[in-house]
Amino acid sequence: MQPKNSVAHRLYLVAALGAALVFLLAVSFLHFANSTRIRARDFRNVDLAEVVLSSDVEVLLERHRRIIETAPIALDRNWIRREGAIARGIVKVIKERLRHASDAALAGLVPKIDGLDDLASKVLDASAELAQDRSILAARAYGEAAGSLLIDVQRQRAHRLAIANEDVNVLATSSRDLVKWLFGTLGVLLVLVTLSLGVVRNFVRRLHAVTESVRKLARNDTSITVADTASLDEVGDIARAVEVFKSNAVALLDHEKELERLNDWFEIALDNMARGLSMFDADRRLLVCNRRYREIYALPDDLTKPGTSFEEILRHRIKIGTARRDDSEDTMRAGWPLLEPSDKPTTLTHELADNRVISIAYQALNGGGWVAVHEDITEKRKSDTRVATIARQDALTELSNRRHFHEEIDRALAEVASIGAFGVLWIDLDHFKEVNDTHGHPTGDALLQKVAERLKSAVRQNDFVARLGGDEFAIILYGSPSPRDCANLSGRLIRSLSKSFEIGGQIITIGASIGIVRAPEHGGEADILLKHADIALYQAKSQGRGDCVIYQPEFETHMRQRRQLEADLRQAMANGELTLNYQPIVDLEEGRVLSCEALMRWKHPERGFVSPALFIPIAEETGLISAFGAWVLKEACRAAMLWPGHVRVAVNLSAAQVREGGIMEAVVRALDESGLDAHRLELEVTETLLLQDDAKTLETLHRLQAIGLTIALDDFGTGYASLSYLRNFPFDRVKIDQSFVRDLPLKPHCQAIVRAVVQLARMLGMRSVAEGVETEEHLAQVQDAGCTEVQGYLLARPVPEDMVVRTMAAAEDELARLKARERPEKGLRRTEFVPIARKS
Repeated sequence: MQPKNSVAHRLYLVAALGAALVFLLAVSFLHFANSTRIRARDFRNVDLAEVVLSSDVEVLLERHRRIIETAPIALDRNWIRREGAIARGIVKVIKERLRHASDAALAGLVPKIDGLDDLASKVLDASAELAQDRSILAARAYGEAAGSLLIDVQRQRAHRLAIANEDVNVLATSSRDLVKWLFGTLGVLLVLVTLSLGVVRNFVRRLHAVTESVRKLARNDTSITVADTASLDEVGDIARAVEVFKSNAVALLDHEKELERLNDWFEIALDNMARGLSMFDADRRLLVCNRRYREIYALPDDLTKPGTSFEEILRHRIKIGTARRDDSEDTMRAGWPLLEPSDKPTTLTHELADNRVISIAYQALNGGGWVAVHEDITEKRKSDTRVATIARQDALTELSNRRHFHEEIDRALAEVASIGAFGVLWIDLDHFKEVNDTHGHPTGDALLQKVAERLKSAVRQNDFVARLGGDEFAIILYGSPSPRDCANLSGRLIRSLSKSFEIGGQIITIGASIGIVRAPEHGGEADILLKHADIALYQAKSQGRGDCVIYQPEFETHMRQRRQLEADLRQAMANGELTLNYQPIVDLEEGRVLSCEALMRWKHPERGFVSPALFIPIAEETGLISAFGAWVLKEACRAAMLWPGHVRVAVNLSAAQVREGGIMEAVVRALDESGLDAHRLELEVTETLLLQDDAKTLETLHRLQAIGLTIALDDFGTGYASLSYLRNFPFDRVKIDQSFVRDLPLKPHCQAIVRAVVQLARMLGMRSVAEGVETEEHLAQVQDAGCTEVQGYLLARPVPEDMVVRTMAAAEDELARLKARERPEKGLRRTEFVPIARKS
């Protein structure tokens, strides 16, 4: 500012001219002021928010494109869902801002944004489905659309910036011209300084305040308050224009903070990924990596900064032992990994020098470089190994299980050309179920473990032993064994398994049956080979168990015949093919028939009569025995009603009938429907039945005896012959098996056994019945032994229902005839025993 005296001096000098020039100056001032006012108003109307909005949209579009173009290589559905949500949020923000834009060109970009969002959705959907090819193609289409849209936004921003720059230049020029005009005319206006001093000083102060505000804005200081924005003169217009510029500057700063916040979120997301992520450029320099990547390879902070070369990182990993086992300076110089740009991702598994296993999914980047996702799968690999071992091992015996056995069979068959023929032994333990039923499942499990030990010790190290389940085992013999070799080993195994086992202080004896096949002789496919092994095993068991059988083609014919027999048996009852025969049982003391045993017969329409020894086991295995048993009870009770009142009917009771339940109901129903008295019905049970479940079986027998039935122990001496059965249950009769009676004339020990059983039964208050009496000598010896009743072909054969009465009379007559005949004394002296009191 000029000194006061200088201004006064100039005012005095121009005072004379002032009056003449005042009018001209007034007109000139008014014209210049009006021009400046118009320019300031034009600048005020320039809305820099549109420029900021263009920049904002461009930044958001760039963030959106980074997410979408990364999605195809993410390979992480959680990441895709999370980042996809962010991308959709970005699109929503862009559209919201563009809709409120005053510029029609920017607002017109909304349809393009919608199209870009649709393309982005296709990329995200394909990436979430891990459909790499489809997602990459969609990403290409998206990239073209995004690039086009970014160009449009950039053009709009450049256009708005150009207009803003022109207006700022005009405003600056106007400010400079105004200052020049003020100082240029100061000398002239000094004549008016007395009157206008207050106005001039106020004008300069206000203009200085605006200028200072502009300087602060240039330093990004938005804490100022622009003065005189409410004035309507030229300075007020300038102040308002600066205020608009300040608002736009604040918006820009807020946008920068938002970008910083988004970048922080991005870094947080990267650092919280469960997998490591790294990205290298075409010069093999690090662009970005996350915390998990640093942890996996134990990298220091200075090696995870952007710009670090891959060679530096690899050299450090080799040094500390987090590189691959075969990595060295040589492999590093070779340029590992050499990744060519490709649309398809590559997944590699690396075993590190520190024994860890890392899975790396690579994706080459367009223009060079790559992005990789790293995952430490060491524990997963160990877990998979443990699961695979458990899945292929029997938990009880630690032998291979059925699944592993089938895998080994498939492998051996596939390699049979190179490893040669091999044999398969299919082993089934005999009487194992009785061990479980008698001693309990813990003892059975311990027995299976000892069986496994014996099997492993009996084979070579390269042979394969497996437990198939239950009491079934299998052995694969390698080395092209001959049929003789297979049979010899099977014989040794049978002898080994037949030896007693000591378990928990108990001596347990079982046996084994073995079916033998050889590959590829007996089958080139696993299913066929194992089917033939099962057929051979069945043949071994049907021959009496404790034997081994090599598969023969004719066995299959036998199996088909058996299955056909089973199918025919299912229809036998409905077709009326089943009938009952009755064999009288004669009382030796009274000389008359006291009961008849009901024996089921099957007359096959094609085979004729089928032996009960053949079809009864089939009925038990198929579950038909319960229906057959109920039918036998009903028919036998009905037939007995036609006999003399003192004659009972004896019906065999199967173990399966008791095990399945309902026997009590079947007996009561048969008695009620026929009207037969309960004391005329006798049930014959075997020791096999008593083995099933002592408590349950004895309870059932007691209930049957309580309603008046007679209970007989059949085939005594052929099973376990446990005296505990005679002690625990008061049988009415004990039937001595015909195998002992048949050998009486030839084997003295059979005579001793029969005599002992008869005497034991008499002492327990039970009657004894000798089965299989076919000759007079048999009759004489069982009489001498003290038997009270006999049954056999000598006196009567089994006959149909309509012949029973005549057969009973003939049997009584034959016994009377035989008693009347004299026979030489054998010197056998019958010992008299005093029977003990029967249990009530």
